This record gives sequence, structure tokens and C-alpha cells, in this order.
Amino acid sequence: LLGWSDAQLIALSMESKASSQSWFDSLLNSEHAAQEIRRLNADLASKTGHKLRQARHLLQTLPPHDALSIVYDQWQVIERCMAAAPAPLRSRVQLSLQALLQAALQASGGRFLTPHAWVRQLKSAVLKTPQTAGSPQAVRLMTVHGAKGLEAHTVLLLDSNTAAKRAKSLDVLVDWPGESSAPQTFAFLRSEATAPQCVAAALAHETQQREREEINALYVAMTRAKVQLVISGHEVSKPDERCPWKRFEALAAQDADAIEEAWHADFAAPAVASSEATQASFFIQKLPVAGVISARSAIKSIVFNSSPTIDDTAARIGQAMHRLLELYRPGLDLSSLAPSVAINFRLSLEQSAQALQAARTITQGEASWVWDAEKIDWQSNEVELIAQGQLLRLDRLVKETATQTWWVLDYKSNPAPQRVAELAAQLKQYQEAVQLANPNEGVKAAFVTAQGKLIEV
Repeated sequence: LLGWSDAQLIALSMESKASSQSWFDSLLNSEHAAQEIRRLNADLASKTGHKLRQARHLLQTLPPHDALSIVYDQWQVIERCMAAAPAPLRSRVQLSLQALLQAALQASGGRFLTPHAWVRQLKSAVLKTPQTAGSPQAVRLMTVHGAKGLEAHTVLLLDSNTAAKRAKSLDVLVDWPGESSAPQTFAFLRSEATAPQCVAAALAHETQQREREEINALYVAMTRAKVQLVISGHEVSKPDERCPWKRFEALAAQDADAIEEAWHADFAAPAVASSEATQASFFIQKLPVAGVISARSAIKSIVFNSSPTIDDTAARIGQAMHRLLELYRPGLDLSSLAPSVAINFRLSLEQSAQALQAARTITQGEASWVWDAEKIDWQSNEVELIAQGQLLRLDRLVKETATQTWWVLDYKSNPAPQRVAELAAQLKQYQEAVQLANPNEGVKAAFVTAQGKLIEV
């Protein structure tokens, strides 16, 4: 915010230690600063002290929000913090700084509030940061209720296989219909499991309403997904038979023709009775148990696809080909990887064979040298780069030994990807990003096709 270098901050720290003062006091008395600070930049220390005095005066005479607004403007707080942050985080930094200003209005409307009282509130209160993400690739971790009104391409519903709930104890049971002037039942319960018969009807009604609310929450969670809903959970000893995982597991066991009927019977959600939603399909994938994890902790997931009318077979075959090439090493038989990759991408034997053949053709075709240790000095798969605030992922990046040239390689099933303007532009962007990271070295870019061709762009 104030333009101090590391060397100047170290000098300030040493001066403060020598004079037994805080940094703040040292800066406010910068005219008496040690010779080391004056030598580095006495003018900077003087300006900093002047700004701090102004800020202190503002906070002593104005409400926190008004004082901060002036400081934000005069110090260019948002602009300077964004400039100092990595490009992918700049939008988040902006939102957080704006949220701080908003928080100054949340206590007593921002009026009659001292800085000390406001700081105490900041330490104790749970403040909500705006959920708007700066990047469309951002991942947001939210509660189901917090996600109301929002949508995303893919939604992950975590920890959905919950244990059976214990009966509540030391609770108050209230049955007060909205149209009544007084409660019909008001009882203190030591335990719901041993509730007296006189409150049995009210307790049954309360339990029914809780279950209904859980179904409503599940409906909200499901309908946040535009295309794909992924539900995951771990095995528990005594699962709740009404938890989301159990509901979907029961549906997955039925024939596809019965899904629509079961959907309406179990969830009673007429809002999703569209041609796409009622024909929605999903599958269950149980992941293998790692050696250090007991069978009881096995991780499971359900993938619910809300757009079954879209045939993504070609995309899944292409993804499987990419995965095989990512795992490939010289001397490795790709067929040994095919079964697990086929399971991950839900491929039939025929589809798996297509992905395997494409990967083999690439590794044995014109680009076979990019896996030859004698011809490359450096290699990596799925390389991530940040360019102009965007995350780029390169299929393969190698450095050729003979010419010391970098090669950006992009795998494609399309036999002529260079003729597709969008694909060519994307590869060019990858090349420019690598060139920016290696300004004094040559960088080439090429498509590697499933037909074994190396097409330089």
C-alpha cells in the first residue's frame, strides 16, 4: 500500500527494536528515525507517517465505514492490492476488500460505532464474503441453503451417506399450527426415544416435517446443477436409510423405465417434470479400497447426468485416450491400463478398444520421439500455466535435445484439428504462454492426432 521494499522494512524493524518502539510509533516519529532509514528513503518514511496520522484522525472522528472509504480512495487500496496479488486471485481480493467495507455497515448500521467495538465485532462475527466468483473455473464450497438461487455446470454433493441420527434428548416439542392462537402441544422431553404416549401424535408429525425438510433440501441441492450432479460419500456402519445416497442407490437399482415414476413418488418435485429431468440417467461407481483404508471407509460416488439427450461417447473416448497418454511411459504396455481407464470413463469394451488404439497410434506415430529420453531434455504431462488470468492445461510439453526448442503438444481425435479455428487459436495461446515463460528460447506448437500425425501450427 505504501511502497516499502524488503530492505526498507528490515531497516524499519531494526530501528523499532533499537528504540523499543512499535513499527507504528517509529513511523509516526519518522522525523526522529535512525540514520539507516533516512539513508534508504527518509521521504518515504515521512510520507508514510503523514498518511498514518491522517488515517488515525479519520478513525477517531468518523464512523469506521466512512473513514475506510476515504482511506480506500486516497491510498488506492483495492487497485494496489489487486496489482500485488497473483492474476487468478485478483477478483477474489477485490471482493474481499469490498466485503470489508460492507461489514463496517453491519453493526448498528455503521453509526455510533467506535473502531475498537468494530474490531471486536469482526473478531467474533461470522462475516459473509460475496459468493460471486471471478473465474468461471472457480470452485465454491457452500451449504445447501447458501446455494439457493445459484446454478453451476457441475455440482458435487459431499458426505451424502450419513449415519442414522440418534433420537434427540433434552428437547422441547412444540406443535403450534399457524391458524391457532396457542400451541396444541408444548412439552419438555428428556428423550424422544422414551416420549410419553400423550405426545406421540405431535412427535410423529414433527418427525414427518423433519423428513420433508430434508427432502426439500435435497431437491434444492439437486436443482443447482445445470448438467451434472455428483454425489459422494463414505461407508458408515449404520447408515440412515433416508439419506441422499440411499435414495439414489435405490433408484439406480431400478430399470430405466421406472426412474420417472420413482422420482415423483420419492421426491414429489413437479418442478423437474421436464422431458430432460424425468429421463435423467445416472450410475454408481464404487472406488477400490486403498491398502491403508479399511473396507468400512471405502469411498463411493454417484454421478447424475441431467442431460441424457447429449451423446458424450466421443468425448469420453477422447478423455480416455488423453488419460492413457498421460500415464504412458516408454516400455509400458498401454493395454494394462485400459481396464481401469475404461471404468473411470464408463466405456464399453469396443469403446475402450478405440481409445487404446488411438493412444497406441500416437505413441508409435510421427510424434513417437517426444517420449524418447535420448531426444528430449525435459518432459511433462498436463502442464498448468497461468496466462492473462486464465488457467491453461497443456497435454504435453517437451524440450528437444538437438535444437533446445520447446514443443507444445495437443492431442486430438480430429484428423485435421488445424482447420478448426478455435482449436488452432487455443494451441496458439498455449504456445504464447510457454514463450512468455521462456523468452530467450524457441517454442513450437503441434497437434498430435489419433491417426499418428504430428501437425505443426
